[in-house]
Amino acid sequence: ILWSKAVSIWPQLWQYTKPTMILNNRLKTTGGRAWDTKPYYKIDLSTEMFSEYTELYVMEIIPHEMGHIVDYAINGYRAGQKTSHNELWQNICEKLVRRVLPMYHTMINTKHEARRAKVL
Repeated sequence: ILWSKAVSIWPQLWQYTKPTMILNNRLKTTGGRAWDTKPYYKIDLSTEMFSEYTELYVMEIIPHEMGHIVDYAINGYRAGQKTSHNELWQNICEKLVRRVLPMYHTMINTKHEARRAKVL
């Protein structure tokens, strides 16, 4: 649904395949990551944090990462530049979900922290 909305706002996105979302068991401290692998894009989401913070993922994390994908598709990936949460990205997110999204989230992966503390 979010990709369809993005394509309706930015028609040039029609040329790209809808991003693939993958639950990634290897992400322990990062909620999500957007990958620019033109012409295919993908979003990795932390399996453990997704199960713990599902509502936050639906409302903020997935739109946040989708904002990066739209930014990559429209403006190109700018490796090594401090542009990932710049004004372009913020404007994209605001158009996509009609509100400003946080640049970062403070989430604690309680399963991961318990394993690190050798509790589990």
